Amino acid sequence: MLAKPGISDAPRFANQKLRAQHRDELTAALDAVFSEHPNAHWLKTLTGVLPISPVLTVRQALDNPFLEEIDMIRPVSHPHDPEMKLLGNPLKFDGARLPQRVCQPLQD
Repeated sequence: MLAKPGISDAPRFANQKLRAQHRDELTAALDAVFSEHPNAHWLKTLTGVLPISPVLTVRQALDNPFLEEIDMIRPVSHPHDPEMKLLGNPLKFDGARLPQRVCQPLQD
């Protein structure tokens, strides 16, 4: 899987204490290995072996059809963006999410 000479057989990385002592060196070595392939490769290779998940930007995380399916992306009318979308409230009452609304500025 990830048997790389110089990493997997290195005595300085043999246990957690040693890996922590040589963290910067280990991080640099692993960064070099992981940069050899795109995220999709590592997800396929390591899923079920390690707890793994991609780190997404906010835009990538919100561009997920599952969020639409579970009604977590909610349209909100906003004076500057009539098509604004926000994350829905995770709480449901009687099977319905709480409504989304944009707070209006206080009037003097």
